[in-house]
Amino acid sequence: MTLPLKEDSVIIHYGCSAFKKPEHIIFWVGAVYFNQWQKEYFFENGEEIEIIQRLKGFVEEHKDKTFIHWSMNKVNFGFKRIERRHEELQGAVISIEPPLMFDLSEYLKEKYGVYYVPKIDPGRLNYIASLNNFSGYKINVEVKELNEASERLELLYSICEAEREGKLKTLTSRDKVNPFPRLFTSYDIFEKFLEYTDEYILDPFVDYSFLKKRLQYEKLIHNLRDKEFIEFLFHEMNIISEKVYSEFTIQGRLSSLQKSSSPQRENNFINTFC
Repeated sequence: MTLPLKEDSVIIHYGCSAFKKPEHIIFWVGAVYFNQWQKEYFFENGEEIEIIQRLKGFVEEHKDKTFIHWSMNKVNFGFKRIERRHEELQGAVISIEPPLMFDLSEYLKEKYGVYYVPKIDPGRLNYIASLNNFSGYKINVEVKELNEASERLELLYSICEAEREGKLKTLTSRDKVNPFPRLFTSYDIFEKFLEYTDEYILDPFVDYSFLKKRLQYEKLIHNLRDKEFIEFLFHEMNIISEKVYSEFTIQGRLSSLQKSSSPQRENNFINTFC
């Protein structure tokens, strides 16, 4: 899988209502493309029907190009969902999906590994934005404002450009070199740490308490005080959200291994690290 050349591709993204809501309301659709080496934009917001119909025209106009998207091939998000929304509103079937598509999210997972950034809140796109100092960090679940929508689209463009130049930063893009030697004893432990947090963090305070104390007991991480550990996860690894960080600071310290351990957590730890 190779990232398409920018002159042969269109970068597309859109904003919609939260997935948990009953209606998939479309707020805006935007795209970045090149015309005779000049960067140009397609952007529509306002009435949903007009957005969808103009999107259809845009896709048809650029059907010879590859549409680079972020997971827009899902049942609850993407071209098929937009088509279904049109049918819900108009009672008419419409075909929008481009003939040539490239899932940027899947490409990055394939190249850098599935744990290249965590998938937990606040989401992979936000983690990439933080790691690379890109604009476009999504503050709200729903992106409605024009400025925020424009920056979200530019974030995808920035990711593509940095990747083409070999400068995109991910947590696993350092060629098996331990990126955080102050905490992890090896790259292998760092990678397994990402795997564990990606799969098994359900109750952040208790789960991180157990993980930190268990890793220290096995001497797989260096001894940091609880406060330093949490600050490290928040400020340096960007692996916990501000809300979770605030909850930790209120507690002041993590639970002991004895209090946080459980048969299921022990089993998860053994399956990951042993």
